[in-house]
Amino acid sequence: MVPRTIRSVRWPTAVLVAWLAAGCGGRPPEDAPEPVAAADPCLLPTGEPGEPRELVVAVVRPEDTSAVARRQPEPLVRLDCSGVARPAAAESWSADATRRSWTLVLARTALDVTAGAAAAEWRTRPGSATTLRQSGVVAVTPLDDRRLVVSLGRPFDSLPILFADPSLALVTDSLPHTGTRFLLRPVGADPRDALDAGVDILPSDDPELLEYARTRSDVVVHPLPWARTYVLVIPPEQGGFDDLIPPDSAAFRAGLARDAVRVEARAAEGPYWWEDAGTCPDSEPPSASAPGLRPPAHAWADPAARALAERLVALSSRPLRVIGGLHPRLPVPAVHSGQGVAYVVGVPRVGLVPCREVVGWPAGSSVVPLVETRRSVVVRRGVPLLTVEFDGRLRPVETP
Repeated sequence: MVPRTIRSVRWPTAVLVAWLAAGCGGRPPEDAPEPVAAADPCLLPTGEPGEPRELVVAVVRPEDTSAVARRQPEPLVRLDCSGVARPAAAESWSADATRRSWTLVLARTALDVTAGAAAAEWRTRPGSATTLRQSGVVAVTPLDDRRLVVSLGRPFDSLPILFADPSLALVTDSLPHTGTRFLLRPVGADPRDALDAGVDILPSDDPELLEYARTRSDVVVHPLPWARTYVLVIPPEQGGFDDLIPPDSAAFRAGLARDAVRVEARAAEGPYWWEDAGTCPDSEPPSASAPGLRPPAHAWADPAARALAERLVALSSRPLRVIGGLHPRLPVPAVHSGQGVAYVVGVPRVGLVPCREVVGWPAGSSVVPLVETRRSVVVRRGVPLLTVEFDGRLRPVETP
């Protein structure tokens, strides 16, 4: 290692004179260039943005209704396409020394929602109260009109992402919206007809449709964030699945992503939010007589989950079979062995409230991550500015 020393520098006389002249009435030095602001990576690249207007969103499958973010109520924070928290109803936040208590500063809005009103609303609104309980919130304390302190049972290194949950969102404006807005429009069996008819936004994971869209010059195809993780949930005391996952699980997951599903997929990557779920307040003790998984009310038939279950059966050295997964009454595919049953479940890749996501899983289940998938969005060129959120939803960029 070269030692650090203090050395005298002998400047040539001509250089020194020229430098002094420049500083004393000589040619002024050129201004240093201003740093260029980094481009927002979450903005959709659709060319020159157009004026705010109504955008038609094609709805092909039930989940397409959630392709765009609601303007009201407004979440406390928004997670952008990379999972970074951005201000929304809360304009700033900070933690105390223990990092268990977080102070949120509410932005000034048209309805001037106060911290006290927000706390009262959360206590009386069932969905909000459940979210706070399932997230380990122990106290919500207004300090003044704008500052709200939320205390949790454990420390967090960064802002807890539960503050992005829609159940804690606040109505900040009741006036009709005059900017960009979305109109959901159901389309027929062939979404290409919708593109030909001029829809502005078409979310999809269909490779053939996306390839067709790439041949058109009037639209762009943009990949959305990895938003869904598929896992194998094995309830307690259920056997027959020991040889499903080989020791080299990374290569196994990569093989599933490559060969099992038609949509864009990759091997599931940690960290996994369900590992932090811990003991949830709404969990029930495991029961061998009732090992079934309760799907959420909004569950729908999931071809990717079914394809993964069938691939697991095909790779197993034991006789297994698959039921469910392609019918609304049985939306979650179940893998049966002679000793028990397991389920292939699609869950959000980012679990805002982990205990809410696992409430339908039998307590004590083993969870094996498989693959992650993502969709793409076809957007007409020249639409108003749109940004992508962490779960793939699109939201208009509000301009002053």
